[in-house]
Amino acid sequence: MRGDLDAEIMACRIGVARMHELLGRYGLDVVEACFEELLERCARALREVAFPQIPNGSYPFEDFVEVAGVPQEPRDFIRLRVTMVKDDEGVLFDFTGTDAQSAASINIAGDERFYIKYVVSIFRNLVPDTIFNGGAVRAIRCTLPPKGSVLTAKYPASASCRAFTMFKLPELCLGALSIALGGRTPANSETRSVWGIATKNDVGDRVFFRDGLGGGGGGRPDVDGSDALNGNVAGRSRPAEFIEAFYPVVVEQDALGVDSAGAGFHRGGFGCHRIVRFLEPASMHIIDDRMQLQPWGLLGGTAGNGTDYVLNPDTPDEIRFDRKVDSHQLRAGDRLSVRTPGGGGWGDPLKRDPSVVREDVTNGLLSEAAATEEYGVMFADGNVDSVATKACREALRRKRRPLMFFDRGVRFRDRLSEGRITLTTQEIPIGKVA
Repeated sequence: MRGDLDAEIMACRIGVARMHELLGRYGLDVVEACFEELLERCARALREVAFPQIPNGSYPFEDFVEVAGVPQEPRDFIRLRVTMVKDDEGVLFDFTGTDAQSAASINIAGDERFYIKYVVSIFRNLVPDTIFNGGAVRAIRCTLPPKGSVLTAKYPASASCRAFTMFKLPELCLGALSIALGGRTPANSETRSVWGIATKNDVGDRVFFRDGLGGGGGGRPDVDGSDALNGNVAGRSRPAEFIEAFYPVVVEQDALGVDSAGAGFHRGGFGCHRIVRFLEPASMHIIDDRMQLQPWGLLGGTAGNGTDYVLNPDTPDEIRFDRKVDSHQLRAGDRLSVRTPGGGGWGDPLKRDPSVVREDVTNGLLSEAAATEEYGVMFADGNVDSVATKACREALRRKRRPLMFFDRGVRFRDRLSEGRITLTTQEIPIGKVA
């Protein structure tokens, strides 16, 4: 904590010094004019390049933050809803329909400018070389729900885990943009899985460790999703060597998650699979999402695998966690398996090049069973059997459910059929979006 605060203070001091240098070199009028141009350049890129690519219309989408098991919170899921409205004046994000604030600590008390500057990044799909900044508020409008929603929370709503709501907002708005563009965007990703322990080190000092693992990026119209992306700013998953050097933990496995990526013409990226063994008793917490749902696939691509936490896997003491955990007591020798989400797939998996599927199998990222079940690819002596693959794909096409614009995954469908979750927007079959 002290190191973080010292770094922030020094960063501010350096910023002040750099501003003095700029003002001394160029003068106030020139510096202010340059700042104004940077803001207006961002707004101009949105108005003149991004927005003309979006057809006029109203595009609703919704997603969910998981709060199952939180004390005093009767809901399992908190709905986030947006309607992106494109008209001749520009773009409006209307978050009406988002759920009321929660007893879970996922609430935010932001204003319109705050959310505009946070979700503007989705337009990088249309203007990839633009640096977005506060100029976005000159081009984008925003409507928020009344006070008391999870986005406009009132005291004493808790907000310490608001990151899980924040991280979903760009992906939420990306879903709406996907509809507007007929699927010419990436599929969904979930790139921040967090667990940690409070324990003692080998000299008896109390220590706290928090792991932040990445997940797979969504498949894109022109390429597969990236593997093991970390959603923290400039973030990376903690190296095993660092963890073992400072904490009573042994990292037994650090790998990409086999079969974790959503299938597609362009598959999602693979999530992480880390197995750790604890050398001392500890108290463990899990602050994660997609433990009950999955990152959605797009335009016929399937959802990526969701998060899986298993303590002491394949033993009589096995415990599976399907929700956030405040505290669970660990014994020395306990082992934790963490599988983070894979990215959603993009496009019809049965149209993916069989040789590329074989490459994933050869690299140990995709099992032969998944290659057959998801992609219809058959093998003989380790090579693609073209005749059998063609027949398998024809059989899969005949028996599979109609392809949907979004695939939210089997976890969502199960909870929908059980009445544990509902949709306020219509599911869209492929072909119903321009």
